[in-house]
Amino acid sequence: MKKFIPAVLVSILSFSAPYALSAESTAFTPNAITAQGTDKVTVKHLSGETDVVKKPQKVVLFDFGIYDSMQKLGLGDKVVALPTANAPAYVKAGIPATMKNAGGMKQPDLAEIEALKPDLIVITGRQGKSYEALSKIAPTLNLGSDSKNYIDSVKANISLIGELYGNQKETAEQLAQLDKTIAAAQQKAAASNKKVLVLLHNDGKLIPNNQAVVYDVVKAQRAELPLQADADKSKRRVVDTKTIAQADPDVILIVDRSEAIGAGKLDKTVFEDKNIQETKAYKDGKITYLQSDLWYLSGGGLVSLTEQIDAVTKAL
Repeated sequence: MKKFIPAVLVSILSFSAPYALSAESTAFTPNAITAQGTDKVTVKHLSGETDVVKKPQKVVLFDFGIYDSMQKLGLGDKVVALPTANAPAYVKAGIPATMKNAGGMKQPDLAEIEALKPDLIVITGRQGKSYEALSKIAPTLNLGSDSKNYIDSVKANISLIGELYGNQKETAEQLAQLDKTIAAAQQKAAASNKKVLVLLHNDGKLIPNNQAVVYDVVKAQRAELPLQADADKSKRRVVDTKTIAQADPDVILIVDRSEAIGAGKLDKTVFEDKNIQETKAYKDGKITYLQSDLWYLSGGGLVSLTEQIDAVTKAL
């Protein structure tokens, strides 16, 4: 049985979210189509500018949020390959048997992808090291989201896909529905007045997580942890249950990275010890173990983001 590491600073753990490849940009510039041609468009994205054929018929995707958005827009049949072994449960049942395996989230199967002769490849941060190799196979777009401008970057990516296929009207309708969902969630968060702590579990470690969906989209109040003296900003903080109890959050949300990648699962009996049992969250039954594959392997799509927002509002 793993024990939690005390509240110390540790080196940045090797986990990735589907965000930008660069560390931090000085100004947010959304991914977008910047020029229109007769049969092609020019797309400005996180890794540069790329010409893409309009209405690509064979798309290789490494982002499940983009996939669920394309499904919602009636474009799922344009996707010919995904990292199927990593498919989250919310999309897995709907993936057709004809879908090819694009490889791992960090190790694309270049030979398989090349054999498919795709019109377009879409990646995010996890595939960043493979960008050049993939670009030699087909036009490749890096549509990672911006963690500091999360909802704007998500909407920009969805709008880009809609424009690429000439589905602007339906895309606008779907985004309007998303806005209604967000507004209702923000209203509930404001009315609840509950302070929320999001934790990422990784191999027995508990790491405070600046989860954009929770704090920036739903705008839930943040439960502040006790400050650390001489904290090293370049390293991630690992907390123990005593520190969490000192913060005394009203709600605790847990994203289990280990479970998402098949490397074990947080032991609730270890986590919910005497310290956690003193928190308002425990006493009020407000500790929620979020669907790990949805939160760690996906997000940023019309379906995935809606499901994440719903999970947060139910937890409040």
